[in-house]
Amino acid sequence: MPNRLKYYNINVIKLMWRIISIVDLIKYYIHICWIIIVYVNYSIESIIKPI
Repeated sequence: MPNRLKYYNINVIKLMWRIISIVDLIKYYIHICWIIIVYVNYSIESIIKPI
């Protein structure tokens, strides 16, 4: 029984890590997208302004 419990705990920990890493990935992608949007807006403004 204790062995089984230990195995269960390991699985729970793995699942938690997977969830945490997915959340981190989502945050990372949102951050990248935000930077790209800001950069593109800045570029468009700098292209349009001289005209």
